[in-house]
Amino acid sequence: MKKINKKQKAFCDNYLTNNFNAYQAAVKAGYTKNYANQATKFLLGNIRIQNYLNERTEKIEKQVDNEVDKVLTNIYLIGSGNPIIRDYKTTDNLTGEAIKNEKVEGSASFKDQIAAAELWLKAQGKFRNENVGIEEAKRRKLEAEAKLAESKLQSDEQQTPQITIYDSWGRE
Repeated sequence: MKKINKKQKAFCDNYLTNNFNAYQAAVKAGYTKNYANQATKFLLGNIRIQNYLNERTEKIEKQVDNEVDKVLTNIYLIGSGNPIIRDYKTTDNLTGEAIKNEKVEGSASFKDQIAAAELWLKAQGKFRNENVGIEEAKRRKLEAEAKLAESKLQSDEQQTPQITIYDSWGRE
């Protein structure tokens, strides 16, 4: 299978590093503004470009998945009261040098275990606020704030003065 050319690679790299803006990525890659305006759909629809973009993002997705796994494992261990290893590092504030490194193994505090258990249940979608009244009040408040903002916007639009421009003969 053919690989992408240098300009297409530059487009892909700029696309990934500039908030996924295809037009700007095409211009930075050396395409003319007119071509970039027309070709962004063509470039993003190109199978080889799509494969390259997928190849680049898969690495990051795997790294993120591994980090998420580590975080979830730690949350589970803390929440279930299992022993964890904590690193304590003491540094000299003047020199910034490490004075003492210490590893301590043991269960987290009861407060931390409860907080971790709550996080774990939230991640599982099993933790809900049992007070339905509070949830309903929050929903009503959000709706009221949205209506208030909408009515304020409408009244501001109605109060916008109309400007009439006259030419040098006094005509509109």
